[in-house]
Amino acid sequence: MSYKRLIPCIFILGGKAVKWFDDPTVVSEDVIALAKEYSDNGADELLVFDLSSTDQDHDESIELMKKINRVIRIPMVAGGNVKRQEDVKKILYTGAKRAIRRHQLGDLVAQMR
Repeated sequence: MSYKRLIPCIFILGGKAVKWFDDPTVVSEDVIALAKEYSDNGADELLVFDLSSTDQDHDESIELMKKINRVIRIPMVAGGNVKRQEDVKKILYTGAKRAIRRHQLGDLVAQMR
């Protein structure tokens, strides 16, 4: 039997929660409190997406993901700025249940050959 699930998404940019990929309007300065609020108010799962563009910013987002996972009581799925297998491992070590990696069409074609 399938059921509906509530899965909010937090986009992290510069240590803050923003609205969307292409809208850097800050939704919350405190990403951890926002994640806890979602967890405490009925979310079934939490999607956390890192929008950083540098490795240093990515590492800061990874640290935020670790802190988020400590305060929530629901599974976390995370992704963003995943360029190599090491990035997938970093995300999984935060406590995320799954890591999301976006493939470029060219990458998929190269893998199929």
